[in-house]
Amino acid sequence: MNFERDEITSTIIKGIEDAFNIRGEAGAFNETTQLLDEGIIDSTGLLEVITLIEETYEFEIPDEDMASSFFSVKSIVDYIIFRLKDRTKCA
Repeated sequence: MNFERDEITSTIIKGIEDAFNIRGEAGAFNETTQLLDEGIIDSTGLLEVITLIEETYEFEIPDEDMASSFFSVKSIVDYIIFRLKDRTKCA
């Protein structure tokens, strides 16, 4: 599995843009935008992002991780990289 930060970031941003029809809206959000606080996504939208991650990267996200790791694109990407590296260690 490739842990390229830029590739993972692009996948998450595209997924959010597609799911919430904000593609092409300049400045709608960036890597550090607080997605829930700024109204980019809501709690239902967070579930869509979780589903995207689970399907794309083939791991389940425990409920307790959602509350502590899913604030911004950067925090989501950090979490994905951590989980992928951890999975590689365990393999």
